[in-house]
Order: sequence, then structure tokens, then C-alpha cells
Amino acid sequence: MPKANLLCVCALAPHQVAHLQQQLFPTVPAERFAVFECGHVVPPDAFLTLAVPRGPNGLRIHTEFQERGNDAIVDDLAATVAALVRVIPAGVVCFFPSFAYLQRFVARAQATAAWAAIQRYKRVRAARRWHAAWVDAAPTGLAV
Repeated sequence: MPKANLLCVCALAPHQVAHLQQQLFPTVPAERFAVFECGHVVPPDAFLTLAVPRGPNGLRIHTEFQERGNDAIVDDLAATVAALVRVIPAGVVCFFPSFAYLQRFVARAQATAAWAAIQRYKRVRAARRWHAAWVDAAPTGLAV
């Protein structure tokens, strides 16, 4: 029986969609994808899309429900974000699989040195459930 998958990604430049497809689904032929795209206000050279398979401690970063309570994975993800915001000169946007996981990430990062490391380079603005109001957002911040 055929299996249907939907990957809905917003705010990517068209050339980044193909790059992300290759990173996430390297064995799936391009003709199996249906892509809808429209213009974007951010120029294509201002995007970098990454799928990060492992953190700096070598752990596989995965967010399956059964692994969401694993502090070591959340810590490695936080260390990854801290490393990225240190070297990316402008704004950074991180997507999480759910608001619950976003809250877990923020709480865990705040309980460790990762939060201070992230805040050293970017001001963090996190989406709230059911609306994404940004307070005092800056183009050099970290949006999660």
C-alpha cells in the first residue's frame, strides 16, 4: 500500500526546498515530490537550511515522542543551537516538532549553561501557543 507523507515547510526560498529534500529524503526520487512555492521577501542568498543529524557530543538528535524526555539529547540540541548562533552573523530560526518540545528545550537550556551561551549571541524570542507574537524582535535574534 502506498504511504503518503506531508512535509510542510514555510518561509524557505525555493532553492532551499530542494536542498532540504535531499537532506531529509536522500533516497526518494525528486519526481515523487509535489512542491508549491511562492515568492518571499528575503533574498535567496540570505537563507541556509540545515538538518542537523548529530550534536557536538555525537548524539543522534531525534525528537521522536519516546525520546523527548531524554535530557542528553535536549542538551546536545541546545549545545548545537549555541554553537550555531555563535557563528551565524544574523538571525536564526529554529523549528521544533511541538510547543511542548519547545517549552522543554527552553526549560532545559535555561537550567544549563546553554541558555547563557545562546543569549550571549542572540536575543531569544519564542512563539507562544496559538499565536506567534514577537516582542521586541530583532533581525539578529534567535526565533524558536
